[in-house]
Amino acid sequence: MLTFLPITGFFHPKQGTNEQVKVLRLPSIGFKHPFDQIFTGTIGTWLIFLICNPHFIIFSVPPGEPGLCAYLVGKIFGKKIVADVRDEWEDAVLKRTKRVLTRRLYRLYRRLFNAIYRKSHFVITVTPSLVKKLKQKGVKEVFLLPNGADTKLFHPLSPKECSETRKNLGLRKEDFVFVYAGAVGWYYRLDVVIKALQILIRQHRLPNLKLLVIGGGDKVREYKELTRQLSMEEKVLFLDQRSRTEVAKILPCCNVGVIPFDNDPIWFSAYTTKIFEYSAAGLPTIASIIKNADLEKLILENKIGLAVEPLQTEQMAKAMLIIYNDKSTLKAMGTNARKLAVERFNREKIARKLADLLLTKP
Repeated sequence: MLTFLPITGFFHPKQGTNEQVKVLRLPSIGFKHPFDQIFTGTIGTWLIFLICNPHFIIFSVPPGEPGLCAYLVGKIFGKKIVADVRDEWEDAVLKRTKRVLTRRLYRLYRRLFNAIYRKSHFVITVTPSLVKKLKQKGVKEVFLLPNGADTKLFHPLSPKECSETRKNLGLRKEDFVFVYAGAVGWYYRLDVVIKALQILIRQHRLPNLKLLVIGGGDKVREYKELTRQLSMEEKVLFLDQRSRTEVAKILPCCNVGVIPFDNDPIWFSAYTTKIFEYSAAGLPTIASIIKNADLEKLILENKIGLAVEPLQTEQMAKAMLIIYNDKSTLKAMGTNARKLAVERFNREKIARKLADLLLTKP
């Protein structure tokens, strides 16, 4: 797998690896421009092929530039090429940018990568909607391999372990804790959750509610200021970035995970790793997501949580209240979530399925 480092980086075969996959991080010249990444990526990929001589190559998009380099060099060397499509990345950029050159470039990317997907050995992708859309674009060999969770790392903990973790975090036994783990900002609208929490505490007189925010990002300062303005500093706890091991110890000690997407249509065909890690930890999930999206279907069909419309504070508050008041449903959803993660979204099982495809596809 190929990715980019900043200008200070070098090749790091040992960084970000496991027993099956080496992650090679390519240095770029340092200009924040796609052509820089195409140029340096092509040279770096060429060198990797000459040194390692792989039997096949998997390129993952987004971003597109490393994938384009890998495809071109892979074709020159006559290797089997597998495309890993994570989301509708070209459309996401086109919807967010007003720069004429960038829009033209990503329209070109969209046409170019549709052709690349059709000519790849096969394509893997992460949600049912993306499978359908790729097939509509003429890609014949498409396989569903969703994101997953390390179910050995993320798992429910004993009451004693949870009690100790809560004590270390300054939480009481009677606190009912909602948790968000991930990047703080961009399309995750934590302000909706914070305001919903305030409604429940003030209007419904539920002072034992708390929200843990695990992670860093460009909106941390803004959301901290919001909690100050709402006098919610003692109810919303910002834990900043934590290691995966720490996150795996904190999640099972909470009651409900939250995924507050905005209303961008791009999320119709997206999952998020959060849903699998929450589920593996035995947590129900409340997600704000557009109607009939893959994530909504996953949650509702498997009875692992609730879904509400994006950016709707009142709806979020209502869902949080429902799940708080119904302890038996809360427990059942948590049990369903853990079972789903183990049976369908265990990362080891997904990795074995990919290995089988690579070894058996002629």
